Amino acid sequence: MNRKITLLILLACVVCVATFMFSFAPSDAELKLKKSHSFSASKNHEWGFDGYTSYDKECQKKCKDAKGMSCGKAQQNCCKNDQCVEEDNWYGTSLVCKARVPVEGCTKPK
Repeated sequence: MNRKITLLILLACVVCVATFMFSFAPSDAELKLKKSHSFSASKNHEWGFDGYTSYDKECQKKCKDAKGMSCGKAQQNCCKNDQCVEEDNWYGTSLVCKARVPVEGCTKPK
């Protein structure tokens, strides 16, 4: 009797582990989405950025040379000076560029 209960518990554990493995394994569709490329001219497209980071001094200089301003907090885009606006969202505020300045290798207009 104890052996049957032990086997039943062991079988239940195996089923639970298998269920978790399959539920957390990426499906083919998810893998295709992760591998799809952004059509942004950004050099950071492999990280999912549409623009450049606040640490990218080269893109910030290119933007300034193109008579634009870097707009955004962590993720930035080169923006026309009067088109960088602060918008409220559910987690606070963010800077949003309404009109981008194209800078090759850093950002493209939207």
